[in-house]
This record gives sequence, structure tokens and C-alpha cells, in this order.
Amino acid sequence: MKPATPEAIKLLHDGAVALADAEAAGIRIDVGYLDAVTEKVGRRIVDLEAELKSGKVWREWRKRFPSPSVGSRQQLGTVLFDCLKVPYPWADEDGGRTASGRYRADDETLTATGSKFAAAFLKVEKLRKMHSTYLVGLQREVVDGFVHCFTSLNTVSTYRSGASCVNYQNQYNRDPENAAIVRKAFVPRKGRLLVEVDYSQMEWKIAACKWRDAGMITYASDPAKDVHQDMAAKLFKLKKEQVERKTTRDWAKNRFVFPILYGSYWLNCAAHIWEAVEKGGKLVDGATTVTVKTWLENKGIGTKPAYEQHVRRVEEAFMAQFPTFAEAKERWWRDYARRGWFRMLTGFVCQGVFSRNFLMNADVQGPAFHCVLWSLIRLSRVLRKRRMRSLIIGEIHDCLLFDAPEN
Repeated sequence: MKPATPEAIKLLHDGAVALADAEAAGIRIDVGYLDAVTEKVGRRIVDLEAELKSGKVWREWRKRFPSPSVGSRQQLGTVLFDCLKVPYPWADEDGGRTASGRYRADDETLTATGSKFAAAFLKVEKLRKMHSTYLVGLQREVVDGFVHCFTSLNTVSTYRSGASCVNYQNQYNRDPENAAIVRKAFVPRKGRLLVEVDYSQMEWKIAACKWRDAGMITYASDPAKDVHQDMAAKLFKLKKEQVERKTTRDWAKNRFVFPILYGSYWLNCAAHIWEAVEKGGKLVDGATTVTVKTWLENKGIGTKPAYEQHVRRVEEAFMAQFPTFAEAKERWWRDYARRGWFRMLTGFVCQGVFSRNFLMNADVQGPAFHCVLWSLIRLSRVLRKRRMRSLIIGEIHDCLLFDAPEN
């Protein structure tokens, strides 16, 4: 096996210096707001837990478990489905138990019960997670009104970056309302703005470079073309203008296109899309607005089995549309299985026992980040050379973050 190329090593060395400048600059925090909202959310958690412990479910919980834990999903599942005989939503699918003999008690299962207690339990859990990990965790790292987040280039096996103290690359985003509470703590310096520079469809473009598929290159080269919109139209039987960016397009992008690029297949994709469909999402049908599920029912694919077969056909069409990719990815896997290592487009070497998904993922996500890092290094030099007041304060894989004067 050959080592990483000199160019790859230099990229990491120069990138570490540029990211050290970003760490030194830091991100400003609204400390007054952060302290107030942390205390407020803490009080809210105490109040909600008291409400949980005041009703019938908690009484049954204490009877069943002498040392009850209000945060235990396993205990809650036993209380709901065994003690209170709440109908188990997935009994027809798995006989009512997981492989280990326990009830499932994940978000989807608890929500599907329709139990008010389960809904309140999930709300408290989300608040606890937001409070301890994101609010208190952020408080802990503030120094003189700033957090100086560390970005590492030696901790991620795909040669992407990692972040810690605080991990600004992984801020709370599962619940829009709670996410807004956390993100409001990050503010620009006075007289400045926070600016994001996004590298549009970077991973798709890198995939086109790697697989050299003519169809993929066409999408990557034409700003008017949008592969995620086109796949959404096929997945949901829509006209292009009916595709909603925040629902059907995002579902197609994150639950079909990228999973297929990274080694998944139609059955897994269908399950993940169907999960989103079940939770909601709407689209415009003429003069009316309907749920995506109702739309699929009207198209004859409104059940999970029917939709799975529809996604299978869409995957077949995807592979026919990008035949070089379909063939080359199999050859890529065989070459790795024979050698036990592979070299990325950007000169880095990965060696070891990897899953098929990792193999498909690494040589796209890694080089996509390296393109952003290459740009960050040069922008950092230009800002310093011209003595500009704009500051690079971080990067999130396919975008750069700046704290810049308003003008």
C-alpha cells in the first residue's frame, strides 16, 4: 500500500493552521439569553416531570417497578403494553416484541400509541436532551462571551473534519422549535452579521467526478438541473413544479439519492421515506392542499407494501439513468475486497475492514470536505493579506461560516 500523497498531507497541515485561526476568533454567545433560557428550560422540565408523576400511568409504573426511573423507555413500554394493555402498534409486524423479547419504545412506537402520557414523556425527553447537551454544554464552554470550538482533522475515518468544545457542526435540529431556542444563543459581534457560504450539491458533484457517469456529470454541470427534484417527482408521482423543497425534495435527497449513492437499496429507502410520509408533509394539488399520504393513496401507492415496490422501480430507473455508476461501484467494491485498502480522489489512503456503505461513502464525503478546506485555506490567507475584518469562524462540511462587518 502506498502512503498518502504529499499534496494530501500538505492540505491537512495548511488546513490545521487555518482552522486554528478560526478557533482563536471564536463565536460570540449571547450570555444573558443563554443563562436565562437554560434556567427557564430547567424549570419547565421539573414542572413537566411533576405532571407525569401525578396520574394513573405513574401509579401503575410505581406498582410494577419499586425503583421507577422516569427516563426509562424499557420500563415505560412494560407499563403501557403489559400493565395498562395499551394496544401495541406493531403487533402484526413482529409479534409484539423485539428480538431480545422486549417491547419497542422508540419515538415512532410511543407516538403511534396515541397515549397522552407517552407524548408528554417524549416532550420531557427532548427538553432534557436540549438542556443538558446543548444549553448546559454550551454554558460550560463560554469564555468572556465567546466559545472557541476546536475543529480536528485527524479523528474522522473518512478524512472529514470533527468538532468539539462545542460541537458546532452538530447543533440541535430535530425539533424546529427547540432548535431555534439553542441557535438563538449564537450571535455575531456588534455591528456584524453571521454569514454562511454554502457549496451547493458538493457531494453529488464529487460523486460525478469519481464515477465519471455522463448522466451524473450533466446534472453536476448544469445549475438549472436538480437531481433531487427530479427523483422526488418520480418517488411521489409529481410534476416538477409540485415538488416542495422542505418535504418531498428533502426526503428524496436524504432518504433516496444519497443513500443509493452510499450503498443502500430500495427497501431501506422506502422504509425511511414512508416514515416521513406517515409523520406528515403536504403538497399542492391544483387549488387544494393535501397530505403526501393522501396523494400517494390517490395514485394507488398509499400502502407501505405498494410504496416499497414503487421505490424498487424508481431505483431500477435510477440505475438505468446512471449506468456507469451502477457498474463502476461494483468494480470499486471488488477492487477493495481484493486489496484491503483504497485511495481517495484527493490522495488520502484508507486501509482496514470496511462495510460496503462506508466504502461508497468515504470517497465522496471526504473529497467534498477537502474542496471546502482548500477554499478555506486560501480565503484565510486573503483575509490576512488584505487585513480585512471579516473572520472565518468555522466550517460545517459543505459550508463556511463568517463573522463579517455589515458593509
